[in-house]
Order: sequence, then C-alpha cells, then structure tokens
Amino acid sequence: MSEEEMFARMRERARATNLARADQIEPALADGANPEEVQAGRAAAHSVAGAAGTFGYAEASRLARQIELTLDDVIADGSAVPVSLRDDLVALRAGLQPETS
Repeated sequence: MSEEEMFARMRERARATNLARADQIEPALADGANPEEVQAGRAAAHSVAGAAGTFGYAEASRLARQIELTLDDVIADGSAVPVSLRDDLVALRAGLQPETS
C-alpha cells in the first residue's frame, strides 16, 4: 500500500470518527442542556477541531473551533447556548462529508 493510500484510509477513518463526535456535540446545543452535556459537547468540538484540521477539513475545523469557543463562554458565564450553534453544527457535518470527484 502506498503512503497516499494509507493517508486516504486514515483520513476516511478520521472523517467517520469526527462525524460521530459531531453527534456528541448535539446534546450540548439542545434547549435546557445541563452543564455536563455542555462540557461534553465542548470537549467533542475541541477534538473535531484538531483532527479535522489535521486531515484537511479546514472549514469543519474552523466551525468546530467556533462551537468550542462559544461553549467555553457558555460554561464560563452560565449563559444560554446560542441557537445559531445548531446551524454551525449542520455546516460542520456538511464539511465532513466525503469529497466527490
């Protein structure tokens, strides 16, 4: 197997893992999410931000970082989770879809 093929396989596994992590973010964005859900969503967003960037999903990485930082603010000041983060999560998932050639 060539290095290019190995990287492609690793990238696909990371993509699938990041989509699963995006599912872990969703409960943090729900109305009435408890602090533990918000913290778990923040941690998942942090993981996606790093891994997505590593494997070339720059926009997904940016969106995940934005979600992470916003949830940091929510945790710090106890404010409500902005509804706009739901749109960011939808865009994050879209940014993790396989590229079509």
